[in-house]
Amino acid sequence: PFRESLSRLGREFVDEHPSGRFNMNPLFKTTPNKDAVMPDPNMADTPQHTAWFAFFGRLLGYFLVTVDVLAADFSPLFWRMLLGDAVTSSDLWSVDRSLKQTVDMAGDMTFDELEDYFPGIVDYATSLTPRPDEELSREVKVQAVIDNELRRYERCMEAIRSGFNAVVPAAQARALHWADVRDIICGQPVVTVDALRAACN
Repeated sequence: PFRESLSRLGREFVDEHPSGRFNMNPLFKTTPNKDAVMPDPNMADTPQHTAWFAFFGRLLGYFLVTVDVLAADFSPLFWRMLLGDAVTSSDLWSVDRSLKQTVDMAGDMTFDELEDYFPGIVDYATSLTPRPDEELSREVKVQAVIDNELRRYERCMEAIRSGFNAVVPAAQARALHWADVRDIICGQPVVTVDALRAACN
């Protein structure tokens, strides 16, 4: 019964609601690329949701130190942010390939257009320059959009990471590669013949 409940928990993360607007567990959303799951940045706005994310982080810590497996497919960006690894635009594209085209266009947008696509981006972008009244360069605008999108996920991931590090200290977690942590918690993405034989023996 216990492991069956863990299996149901995993399905909640990856299964979409029939409406297609959110997953059965609304704290998480299928990525725009439709091949993985990420926390929903819009669900990090209340103390209750933050506490739920932290509890989920503790669950991940439990899965890391036990033989149980969480059958869910989280994006590489998720695992990198969980361990506090440096993330780049390439990690962002692994969540949403279409965003790359929009970001490339951002360098040529006006402030009003930027704000329409990425609410709050103008305040953040202007904070990157010592002269807020000057026109931002194309490079600054593009980097600001990338950073801002990553910051949206960071609000969720900070809570998840705090719960995870309550079980697995940050120093120990950083000694692990994100792909190894993923495979320990969620299992091998591809089952090999050797792995199947080992499990049967």
